Amino acid sequence: MKRLPRVALLVALALVAMLPLPPAAAEPVTIPFGRPVTAVVDGIVGPGEYAGSFTDPVTGIAVSWVHDDVNLSVGLVSPGTGWAGIGFGPEGVLMDGSNIVIGYVLGAATVISDEYGVGLNHIADIGLGGRDDILERAGSEASGRTTLEFRIPLDSGDAFDIALRTGKTFSLLLAYHDTADDLITLHTSASPGSFILERDPNKIPTRRASLGLEGLGELQEAANVTLVARLLGDDGLPLASAVIDFFVNTSVGGGFLGAAETDALGVARLNYTFLSPGPFRFVARFEGDLEYVPAEANTTLVAERSPGPSVLWTSDHAIRALIFATLAGVASVYAFVVVQILLIRRIGVAPRRTRGRRSGPKADRGRDK
Repeated sequence: MKRLPRVALLVALALVAMLPLPPAAAEPVTIPFGRPVTAVVDGIVGPGEYAGSFTDPVTGIAVSWVHDDVNLSVGLVSPGTGWAGIGFGPEGVLMDGSNIVIGYVLGAATVISDEYGVGLNHIADIGLGGRDDILERAGSEASGRTTLEFRIPLDSGDAFDIALRTGKTFSLLLAYHDTADDLITLHTSASPGSFILERDPNKIPTRRASLGLEGLGELQEAANVTLVARLLGDDGLPLASAVIDFFVNTSVGGGFLGAAETDALGVARLNYTFLSPGPFRFVARFEGDLEYVPAEANTTLVAERSPGPSVLWTSDHAIRALIFATLAGVASVYAFVVVQILLIRRIGVAPRRTRGRRSGPKADRGRDK
């Protein structure tokens, strides 16, 4: 019977392994464009004051916002009387590297701070050598809820702020505390997400950029090549901070490789490894912005066959071996659990077989017959 806790644990682990995976991340929320902005930063969010709003299902924070291509206006209403905060960061980032606006209301005083995520902490921009770029701020507290309103530039130029650009996806972080009126107490609840700034529907880009693409490196199977895209404006000057998407088309298929931002010279780079010999057609694409229409460039690189074993052959066998080992491990665990369950049943039935046995001289005489 000492095996029962161990077997129960194994059964529980097997059941956990069979549970479904968590649901996929929600679609990005859109921050609508609106001009003129009618939102007033006074610490009170009125019905219809902002062009867009939603309530986060995890934290219960009601978010109202709008942008006019220059500034972002935000209203937060949290379900507590402590601090509340919102983070804007690069796609896929939670706190580290995000621009965080956090604040609280204490009596007649409202504190709202412009901060920057460092690891799992956040520090005021001014403490890192940056600036507090909040243009307007206000707050209020009523009926057990805290309201914070603020307005910030989409691109402050501060190294500790994120430049928010229309049409691009950014990460979103919402958090609050029930009662703590400070900027350091761990949150009561937090929720990650993402958002996109809506483009000005009335602004049509007309300028044309030039995009070039080349591959630098050894053109051989299993070798690495650097795809170099260069984006120039119609004035011949480099376009920095533009997103370039890279794609590949080969004889065995193709698809999206990744994205990179152009540097101060208008150059974006992405590394690629040739998995087989043959021709590879690479495509670089600029989706355009508020001024420039989309642009595209392509180049074909031919990789020579490697003198050693094929990378695809080696990878294929390695993947098959890994899949086989995984399935064999799962099968052995399930077999062990089944055997232990059968043993438990046997142990539980065996005592009942001894209850009807007779003892004493009569029982001995019965056995002698």
